[in-house]
Amino acid sequence: MITLKDFQETACDAIVQSVASLLVDLTRADAHQQRAIIRHKGCLLLKAPTGSGKTLTIGRSLELLATSPATAAHELVWFWFTPFSGLVGQTATALRGECPGLRVRNPVHDRDAGHTRSGDVFVTTWAGLAVQDAATRRMRQDDDEMPSVDALITALRANGWRIGAVVDESHHGFTAAGAAQARQFYEQVLKPDVTILTTATPKDADVELFQRAVGFERLGWVEVSREDAVANRLNKQGIRAVTFEPDPRDERLLDPVEVCITATVRHHRELCAMLEAASIPVVPLTLVQVENDGDGEDGVARMRTLLIANGVPEGRIAVHTADEPDASFHALANDHDTEFLIFKLAAATGFDVPRAWILASVRRARSKEFGLQVLGRIMRVHPLIQPRENLSDLLEYGYVFLANPGSQDGLVRAATDIKDLRTGMELVTDNIRVVSVAGDRVIIADRDTGWQAEFAAGTVPSETGAAAEPAAAPAGSATATASASPLQMTLTGVLHLTAERRRQGHGAARTIPPAGYTYTLKSELAVPPRLRREELPVADDGLLDRVVQYFSFTPEMLNRYNQDFVQVLQTETDVFTTAATVHTHGYALSERRISQEAQASFQFSGSIDPAALQRALLGKLRTLLTDRGWTIDERKLRRTLQLVGILNRPAIQDAIRNALRTHVRCTDAAPLPLEIRAPFGLVPSLRNIYGVMPPLRREVPEDARRFLPCFDSGWERNFARILDGNNHGAVRWWMRNEDRKDWAVSVVRPDGRHYYPDLVVAVDGRDSLSNIGLVEIKERIYDEASLIKVRTDHIEYGKILMLFYKEDDATFFQVEYNPATRTNSLVAQFDVDMLRRTT
Repeated sequence: MITLKDFQETACDAIVQSVASLLVDLTRADAHQQRAIIRHKGCLLLKAPTGSGKTLTIGRSLELLATSPATAAHELVWFWFTPFSGLVGQTATALRGECPGLRVRNPVHDRDAGHTRSGDVFVTTWAGLAVQDAATRRMRQDDDEMPSVDALITALRANGWRIGAVVDESHHGFTAAGAAQARQFYEQVLKPDVTILTTATPKDADVELFQRAVGFERLGWVEVSREDAVANRLNKQGIRAVTFEPDPRDERLLDPVEVCITATVRHHRELCAMLEAASIPVVPLTLVQVENDGDGEDGVARMRTLLIANGVPEGRIAVHTADEPDASFHALANDHDTEFLIFKLAAATGFDVPRAWILASVRRARSKEFGLQVLGRIMRVHPLIQPRENLSDLLEYGYVFLANPGSQDGLVRAATDIKDLRTGMELVTDNIRVVSVAGDRVIIADRDTGWQAEFAAGTVPSETGAAAEPAAAPAGSATATASASPLQMTLTGVLHLTAERRRQGHGAARTIPPAGYTYTLKSELAVPPRLRREELPVADDGLLDRVVQYFSFTPEMLNRYNQDFVQVLQTETDVFTTAATVHTHGYALSERRISQEAQASFQFSGSIDPAALQRALLGKLRTLLTDRGWTIDERKLRRTLQLVGILNRPAIQDAIRNALRTHVRCTDAAPLPLEIRAPFGLVPSLRNIYGVMPPLRREVPEDARRFLPCFDSGWERNFARILDGNNHGAVRWWMRNEDRKDWAVSVVRPDGRHYYPDLVVAVDGRDSLSNIGLVEIKERIYDEASLIKVRTDHIEYGKILMLFYKEDDATFFQVEYNPATRTNSLVAQFDVDMLRRTT
């Protein structure tokens, strides 16, 4: 049998002391006083990290209570609730093996009160007794062979037995599905004299909910620190979270799940070799947690395929999910023929497997609860490791490999909670005094703190465990009306007002009133009556050939033919200390990810067939590689072109743009409107072609917008004010360029669609038709549309100036494309000279 560690002995003694004190007080009290005593000191909480021996500690405590002459006479029988049905057998086996003074009983087929003895422990779950399904109904009803559980508990009490409850992490049952039935069973049927709770976290909100739900005034507690568990070789030295960061230019060539599993299998093999070298006969079990099947893909099947692709024999892989359960799931803990276990959630909680060092998770969860589940599965130290010293970190630490780096947040928060555990205790024992007042009032007083509370005898607590709640007020009553908070009533009023204004402002019969405001084009500004817009010919049979001609395969692109790996930064972070180390490892390109990314990489223009473009570029690439003397592998050739499409898409866009430019023609747009009309007066503008500042689109009723150019954002209006304030006179005039208006300036993009820059500006000194330049104001400068627009110019008006507005200091900055990083960047604060540059 296992010898208790010092900290376990201390915790065990504290539990025994607390329960013994309670039993003595109950023996001395009458019925009214007993309910008050139970409410105040009948619940004890053991807080200890996973793997620190909570089951053993409580089991030995119950054994001492059953066998010690001082407490055995109190005739105490226990109901032990595990969190999950799969842990019933595991707990029962542990108690039988380590606590011979206890007798483990299964209420499923053993419900005879007649042969009960002190130290009997019925092991079950809340679901086994409280959830109302068919199996539970049979267990809760008398039959020809056995009484119901309810009758068993009634008979035990009638025979003088006191009832104890051990709630092993399953106080969560009071907050999950079936909580109402669990609480009802606990308060109305079980009605325990003493309750012992366990939790692995110090800040367990469910414990507080449990305390309030069943009416306990105070909880005694015994707490074990993680440091004690580590010092006694029950917990690993630490847990390291492993995350992966490829170069941003390469991240679209890798599948994070493939990278994660490759690293996991590599580490598993290193761990196996380390155990063999240290002559420790243990085969590690690596846990692999997959996402629920939400996108039509079978995550389990894919994971099995990835493991096999990384050299794991299929026979070494087990699966346990709700859809694919393993009947011998808990036996896997000791089955050394199984090295990898694929699961979704079933093994995330309560699966006791000391030979687990590694957990790989491809889930996107990042909650603290996820972190606690993960840490708990690999925290324990294997018994064969415990006596060994000076071992490698590989054996002293657990490792969590994360396909989603964001999941590390949940691990760190969980580790912080676990670190907060501090060895200590606060017991509600001999300092409690119970006094009856006039026969029907009970006072509970704490001698040390001075705290006291007075209860009516029938409410300490009632047979339902809590004071009755007032009946709900009828619908429409004053009470029901008053239940709406001030915030709710305010929101209701605002929504009503908004709806009313919408009805008034957008009625179907509303038109611009005849007395609206009209603003005419300022002839003194010498604005061309027609602006120029780019157009494509209806048909262009030679476009594809010209694209291939303009596109150049650089040496870097050609060398992609021989690329099979990319370097990835691999960071290992101790979730308890946050100390981190960084390594670089090579990982294979993902054929799956490359194929997915490439599908969209050749979608450019409605006038260019993606498949035809790929065939044409593939032919040019084959010729270039053959000229180099390279032997052509068709699979690698296609992959090289896919890589070029993914990584060098802007270069292909430029080739398309250059090819289009040879056939794009400028034509006159429709004449500029001689006047614009507004439903309200507009702010004057010094250099706008109509002498007014366009309003924001959201300020104008929809049916009035066809008569009035509008700004889409305040950023555009802010820049227009800068143009108006140009005191040097370089800006002659400006106008708002409206999308899809026949009089507006348009530019042909590489995808063949038209693009309408936000502003048209005439600037002295600009070398372009009529000294005109175009300006685009962008809020999102890193999306693909911005990457295209920043490299697009107008045949006659020249380079288009793209600007970004920094709101913190109210300044505009020029945006340029950076070929080295293949993204946009801010290069300089705006000045009017930028409007003069045409290239």
